[in-house]
Amino acid sequence: MVSQLNNRHSHHGKPKILIVDDEPDNLALLYRTFYREFQVLQAESGQAALAHLVQHSDTAVIISDQRMPRMNGTELLRQVAQDYPNIIRIILTGYTDVENLVDAINTGQVFKYITKPWEAKELKGVIQQAIDTHAILKSRTQELDRILAQETLLNTITQAIHSSLEPKQIFSAITQKLGQALETDGCAISLWTPEDDYVDCVGLYDASQDRPLPKSPVKISENPILQELVASRSPVIFDDLTQSHTHTPLHLPFHSQATALLVVPLITDGQIIGSISLRQSKQPKHWHMEEINLAQAVANQAAIAVQQARLYQTTRQQAEQLLALDKQKTTFFQNISHEFRTPLTLTIGPLESAVEQGKGLSFEQSVIALRSSQRLLRLVNQLLDLQRLDAGSMQATFYPCDFAQVVSSVTTAFQAYCDRKHITLSTQIQPCPPVYLDLEKFDKVVYNILSNAVKFTPTGGTIQITLNTFEQRCYLEIEDTGIGIRKEQLPHIFERFQQADGSASRTHEGTGLGLALVKELVELHGGEVRVSSTYGTGTLFTVELPLGADHLPAERIHQTSRRLEQSRAAVELADLHHQVAPVPSLLSSRDQKEQIGVPTSTAIDAPMCPLPHPSNRHDGATILVVDDNPDLRRYVASILQRRGHRISTAQNGATGLEVARNIQPQLIITDLMMPQVSGIELIQQIRLDPHLQGTPIILL
Repeated sequence: MVSQLNNRHSHHGKPKILIVDDEPDNLALLYRTFYREFQVLQAESGQAALAHLVQHSDTAVIISDQRMPRMNGTELLRQVAQDYPNIIRIILTGYTDVENLVDAINTGQVFKYITKPWEAKELKGVIQQAIDTHAILKSRTQELDRILAQETLLNTITQAIHSSLEPKQIFSAITQKLGQALETDGCAISLWTPEDDYVDCVGLYDASQDRPLPKSPVKISENPILQELVASRSPVIFDDLTQSHTHTPLHLPFHSQATALLVVPLITDGQIIGSISLRQSKQPKHWHMEEINLAQAVANQAAIAVQQARLYQTTRQQAEQLLALDKQKTTFFQNISHEFRTPLTLTIGPLESAVEQGKGLSFEQSVIALRSSQRLLRLVNQLLDLQRLDAGSMQATFYPCDFAQVVSSVTTAFQAYCDRKHITLSTQIQPCPPVYLDLEKFDKVVYNILSNAVKFTPTGGTIQITLNTFEQRCYLEIEDTGIGIRKEQLPHIFERFQQADGSASRTHEGTGLGLALVKELVELHGGEVRVSSTYGTGTLFTVELPLGADHLPAERIHQTSRRLEQSRAAVELADLHHQVAPVPSLLSSRDQKEQIGVPTSTAIDAPMCPLPHPSNRHDGATILVVDDNPDLRRYVASILQRRGHRISTAQNGATGLEVARNIQPQLIITDLMMPQVSGIELIQQIRLDPHLQGTPIILL
């Protein structure tokens, strides 16, 4: 039987003691001895005492008689020591039982023993000593539990930081673990510095519901809580926000529901980089010092997590940039090898043949070789210019120039090419004060932009060139109605190795260096170049140059005026020459047939080539040559024609497929990089055609 005597003077603030004795008179005597100072609980057996402790585990002291039926005092206290180690255990025994208690005392199962008959004063002293011991033990146990809980939390957070490289997962784990450990209604991590406008909430735990990360409606400079955090660099604590008249929790939707609030700064290298906010929503909360210390310890870990996340993001961005750069370089070397090999073929081939035959080149071969050499020279010049710019060794010398005359001269050089493509080239060039230029370098800017405009503007389009001045600056605008530039490519259009169309089936050849060189040469002159474009509609380039020479190094300025040298146009226009074919009315009948893919019977005066010679000219094979470069197309065709083969040509993969279906060639020779349909795509379509799939193909 278990009983608790009710006393109107007893209260729950008194320590609890449990007395156990199978003699009712002894229980009554012990109760009368202690009820004034303690809350006294009684049990008449060991089993009843254990059942009682299940309901009153906060008992401070248990006093048990030794000799009881079924379970003696030693057995009872041994079980209590195992199940409730913080309860102080005292045993009452006769002199004859002392030897039986030695083992229990030595093993710590019994705190002290008192022999019968006992004196009240002595027993009270022992009980008070036990109560004091229990209080110390309880305090130390709570401290150890707190330290263990803190270490467990910090270890959990550390593991979360180390187990993931994704900032979102790390911050979510930190807020959840801390919020649950402190039993708060919510926890949030925000990143910000005093110089920022708004905080950026990166992690949120809400005990009541899943919520998206909130956005701050109030600036940091107007937030009194964060301003106090910046000033004190220590936790800002509100046990009851309803009593605060100087702070309003409206700087985040997260805080708008708070009744109690604890905000701890994240500090790295002495600088605040964010904060952790803990809130209680329904009622005030007294934030204990151990809770504040724990929040600060977590904030230190969170600051490490922020640094780690930023390092990871930086590393990942650098890796992505390296991959992109590697891809750009690979594409560049593919393009540059193609760009070099084509003119080299057209230069070396005729020269080798001339040497072998011991005679000079024909006029047509000389024109092709010269044009190819000029293309090579332009490519080499571009590479050298960029190398000099990188090394800082490009020394510009600036002379006063009539910029209107420079633009007009360059525009005139493009008129013939525009006429061939039936492009309307119009100008609105206003006179402007002298502009200081290094013409040997700056003319490449105008040539590059105009060349692109001509190449990418279809037949029937227009190119408008405008030059005017405004507020001591000169503005050159070149606008076309060409194919335009895709929106996602615009931010990278002035980067090296970048092309508006980098695929193998791109419309025009190129290295991706021209516009990069344009930007750097314009900046060398203290100017700026911009581009705007609508894909499928057209593109506008704007070159802005300051007037006068105040913005330029004084030692690099000469006052002698300079004019544009027209002889430089041949090199700068070398790429455009072979890409803009003459209009049909200017072609010979043979060239007109070549343009549409009809077999030609008259061979061009081309050098001999070591190919197997058919025994009879009429035994020659039907061969289709597909290449977007007209010089190379004619050169390859002339070699094969001289060997007695029947040649048809096409200027791109789409036309080549159509011609192949019409003539059923015995061999196809195709370039790789061509507009509309590339060489690879042409091969794929040939292999899918049941009438052509067995045709041998040579890929140049």
